[in-house]
Amino acid sequence: MGWFLSAFSIRSNVDKQNKSNAVLILIVVLFLNAVLLISIFIASIAWSFRLNLTDLERGNIACEMKNSGCTGCNDVLLENRCPQWSYEDTTIIIQRQLKQSATLAAIFLLYDLNVMMHGLNLRKHLSMYQIDYV
Repeated sequence: MGWFLSAFSIRSNVDKQNKSNAVLILIVVLFLNAVLLISIFIASIAWSFRLNLTDLERGNIACEMKNSGCTGCNDVLLENRCPQWSYEDTTIIIQRQLKQSATLAAIFLLYDLNVMMHGLNLRKHLSMYQIDYV
């Protein structure tokens, strides 16, 4: 969308309308992206404080981590998977990852809002742009 806005010049009212519609689409997409980022931020924060893992989930998470040094990941008994990782260790790692996800969502949200403000400003300037001459 950014390439379209910068590559095509305005030579007629139709071009102006097309560019104005493209800016409107950009603003709507950025708004939807902001809603998604806010939901990721809220969900990550909420889950990081209310994380209750079962022993089965703890074992699955510990076995899925790379270089975790787990034993028993291929066992038939799912309750005895990865006894090296305690419930607290696994919970701390998952909480840290959720907080990192919330931090990234907040950073991307700031960028998204900044670009959205520029899009609104561009739309305002496009509406004042005059093409026809007397």
